[in-house]
This record gives sequence, structure tokens and C-alpha cells, in this order.
Amino acid sequence: MFFMCRPIRVIRSGWALLLAGAIVLASGCATADLAGAPSAEGVSLYRAKNYEAAWSALKPLADKGHYRAQRYVAFMLMQGNAPFDCAALEDGPDDCGRRATALMMDAARRGDNNALIVLEGMRAGGAPQAPSDADMVALETARSERGDPMTAWRLATRYRTGDGVEPSANEAVKWLRVAAKGTPRLYPKAADAAFLLCEAYARGDGVEKNLKRAQQWCRQAARDGHSGAVIALARLENSDVGGGAR
Repeated sequence: MFFMCRPIRVIRSGWALLLAGAIVLASGCATADLAGAPSAEGVSLYRAKNYEAAWSALKPLADKGHYRAQRYVAFMLMQGNAPFDCAALEDGPDDCGRRATALMMDAARRGDNNALIVLEGMRAGGAPQAPSDADMVALETARSERGDPMTAWRLATRYRTGDGVEPSANEAVKWLRVAAKGTPRLYPKAADAAFLLCEAYARGDGVEKNLKRAQQWCRQAARDGHSGAVIALARLENSDVGGGAR
């Protein structure tokens, strides 16, 4: 079982290999808190496979809510590299799994995009202790409501495709507006979000049809680098400009 936590041991079940790939990806991603982060020393110890020292350095920070430290402590629990035997805990190995998921969820709530990668990998792969669809939607909604463009894009995609939610054009438009406010240099999907809003207003999909608003969104998408928006804008400018609500 994956959460049989003995030091420096990884149990290679099928879904554990899938999750290991997500962990490797997330571990190698550069995030905004890398430079000068209080967790830097602990992360270096983790990458050097000095797990006992890494745990000592990172666990106190994780307890204080440092999200990067939370993520790496969760990794050690998931990979079986915690400095204790999970089987000795009250609820056995599953207790380590629950602790790891809770830490990863809290890290993601605090703004850790890499934690989202791991959690979504767990959910999509049906991993034990994985967050539910409802858990992920609630997490992404909370972050999107704070204006986070990445999770807003994820939510909009869910409502467009029905991934974990009932499809809703209205909800998709709501979260596309948040995603489109992202800085394109930092978040390229902002241009895609603006283009999809252009299409929504041009068709009246989830909003009242409004060609003027469609043009505005296509102009933003084109300005932000979306090549298809240039073509769509030319077509819209040759159409009658209609009024309508935002």
C-alpha cells in the first residue's frame, strides 16, 4: 500500500507511479516563493534525499502554514520518507495519507499552484485519500473568488466541459472574466479567456448577445497575443454592432 511509511521507502503501486510523476513535476517547478524562502534549506535537504533532516527543517514551517514546506512534508508522507512508521499511528497507514492530503489541500488554499497539480493528479488517477470533485471545486472557487486567474481558468473549463460539475455557460463566463484579468506575461491563458468571452458574447452563450462587448473582448485577446482573435475581430467589425447588457 502506498502509505506504508518507512523511512526512505517508496511503495510502487500503479497509482503511486502516476502520483510520483506529478510530484516530480511539482517538485521541479519554479514558484514565486523560491528566492529567499524560509523553506529553501529544507527543500535542498529533501532533494539531497536527507529526509530526516528535511523533515526537521520543514515540519515546523509547515505547522506555521508555510505552503511550500507543507507541500514537501506531504511529499515525504506520500512517498514513505517520513521519519516514523505510519503503521504505528492510531489509524495506521491511512492516517499518513489523510495527513498528506490535508497538508496539500491547505498549501493549495494558501496559493501553492504546484500543490494543485498534485491534488488534481490524485483526483484524476483515483488515488486513495484523493480529494473529491467537490473538494477540488470548492478549493478552486475559494481561490478564484480572491481573483486568482489560474484557478478561475480551471473552473471555467470545468463548467464548459462538465468536469466534476454540471455544465453551465453562465458559470463559465463568470470565471472566464476573472481569468481574463490575469497578466498575459505571467499567465498566457488570460488571452484564451478573453477570446472565449469574445465568442460567448458574439453567440449569446451564457450572456446576452452583444457584438460590441464581443469586439472589446476580442481586442483584448488580440492585444494579449491571441492570433485567432485578430481574425474574429475583423469579422465582428464587419457585422452590425448590437447593444445589450454586459
